Amino acid sequence: MDGGVDFGVNAFMVSEDSTKLLVSGAFVHASVGSLRVMGLAKWDGRHWTGDGLAGGSGDTVNGSMNAVYAMARHNDTLFVAHHSIIWHYDPAMLGVAYLADSAWHPCGSPSSTFWVFNENGRLFGGGPDTVQGQHMPGVLEWVGGEWRTPPGSPFVTGAALYASAFWHDQYYFGGVFLALGSRKIVAFDGVDQWSGLGGGVGGIHINSIEGYGDSLYVGGFFTPGQDVQSKHLQIWDGALWKPFFPEVDFLGQVTDMAVYDGKLYIAAGYRFIDDTTVYGLLRYDGLELCAIGGPFYNSGAVMHLSFYQGKLIAALPPEFAPLPYEWSGQLPLAGLIPDRCVEVNTGIADSRSESTFNVYPNPVSQELTVQFGERKADQVVIMDATGRTIQQLPVQGRSSLTIPASGLAPGTYAVRVADDFGVRSAWFIRD
Repeated sequence: MDGGVDFGVNAFMVSEDSTKLLVSGAFVHASVGSLRVMGLAKWDGRHWTGDGLAGGSGDTVNGSMNAVYAMARHNDTLFVAHHSIIWHYDPAMLGVAYLADSAWHPCGSPSSTFWVFNENGRLFGGGPDTVQGQHMPGVLEWVGGEWRTPPGSPFVTGAALYASAFWHDQYYFGGVFLALGSRKIVAFDGVDQWSGLGGGVGGIHINSIEGYGDSLYVGGFFTPGQDVQSKHLQIWDGALWKPFFPEVDFLGQVTDMAVYDGKLYIAAGYRFIDDTTVYGLLRYDGLELCAIGGPFYNSGAVMHLSFYQGKLIAALPPEFAPLPYEWSGQLPLAGLIPDRCVEVNTGIADSRSESTFNVYPNPVSQELTVQFGERKADQVVIMDATGRTIQQLPVQGRSSLTIPASGLAPGTYAVRVADDFGVRSAWFIRD
């Protein structure tokens, strides 16, 4: 992305007319350090600009390393939540500010620091007050030019708010709190009724909430213990909490999730249970879990996601080898070939469960075994990463096939089997 920015990225937001991507964080410069933007910048797909953002944090002397960590648009107005105590050198803008008429304005009291969220056309905010360390009001809503407590609010003690979603006509809020007997997450009907989601979620904190299909996916930092169905990501089906699919093992917290073009994208360090390769981006389409974007080398590889001009935009760690110290990158989605895909185990028994489909070892150096049970398959097809057929091997009534891999060049390949149940495929790596 034209050299990226020079420090961490905390949030993305597509402009209302979809012509720009707003990027916020703790950076001072963009475009290989040549453009001073002070925590807020715009990306048009080719170049960075700071136009129309009133100088970002406004720090013209030192540069702020604790700038914008959340953004929201409400009624054509940009709201930002920030750490800086010197936002445009105005103490009235401590924590929150909004941009109107090419200038920044105070938003709430100086002791209020919020994460800000636009859900279904409404602007919500909440603590903690990371500047003062005390102000944690639960969920507030911006109404009539001020922050107000919504009717029926269940928060009677401090509550840190980090995530929200609007799904199936309900607002969901997550973070670190206990309300209505639910740990870290509650639902709001938008009027005055609040409800817990069972016992809620255990672990440390919630980072992201995303509705997909008939379920709500809730991610964060969930280590095994009370009310933790599965590490770092679990599913609410409307009545019960369920674990995420066992085909993957999350190595670090889920930092962000987003739905795009009918698929759920998950940012987290993880591996498939039969493989040691660590990936940082997981895609779920309701049938398969797919690794995309290539291997990563730490468990906190991707922090935030967005989609712009048909590309996945990601906040990256400084040590990400292909883009060192750029802090951001873009992944074209058109024609994207996943690194590997596996079918999910939904727990629903059918005739397929009697016919295992498995490919191992992965990565492979000498011989690859393809196991397909009693399926009535005719052949196994090996394809390279571009979809070109490399080998076609007859099955001849067998339940598994061992294929020499030593003749394959190092890289990513797909193995595909067509049978009575349709086409089954998996990815493997020739090391």
